[in-house]
Amino acid sequence: MKSIYLAFILFFLLGCTSNTNNGQENFEDLEIKNCFQMNPETSKNICLQELAEERNSLEPCGDISSLGFKEDCYTKIATSLEKIEVCEKIETTESKQFCFGKIAEKTNDESICLKITHLGIKDTCYNEIAKSLAKIELCDKISNEKTQLTCKYKVNNIIGNFEFCETLDDSDSSIMSMKDSCYLDVVKITNDPSYCEKVKPTLKKGCETTSS
Repeated sequence: MKSIYLAFILFFLLGCTSNTNNGQENFEDLEIKNCFQMNPETSKNICLQELAEERNSLEPCGDISSLGFKEDCYTKIATSLEKIEVCEKIETTESKQFCFGKIAEKTNDESICLKITHLGIKDTCYNEIAKSLAKIELCDKISNEKTQLTCKYKVNNIIGNFEFCETLDDSDSSIMSMKDSCYLDVVKITNDPSYCEKVKPTLKKGCETTSS
């Protein structure tokens, strides 16, 4: 008799669990159906993308009709889950590589930048990771000279490397050249007023005040 009673309880509990799971699935299906009832098509696609982000799930992305919305959806979920394989679902080459870049930036994984062939996206990949990790050597991997210099300058604003300032062009006739600005940043970071000797005479007083 006791074994029959235990079997009944087990059957009841399994039934409750099954109903709970089915209820969750039905609720999620209902949310997707609600999206499909929206007009115009753009509203439906936005609804599905928002569902995907809320659930951190790829499933709603697959129901999006617009290629642009769908690829943006995959990119956001791929970045959130940090899964390169999700980026592979993207058809457009440039969008796929943008997806790679977003994961690389989030994880600070410079090796992912190697998967990118689009120079602009690859440069952005190295640029963002270099600034995040304060690794000035990563800036050397950037192909665009102007972007590379800006990358080094911004990283140096973090690490305060005086030697880098020495490499900058001082031919700028403006009130404050990039080299002057670099020295001032080093003074702020190191709190060493001796570097103020390197800036233009008109900037020395302000520089010394910065370090005091």
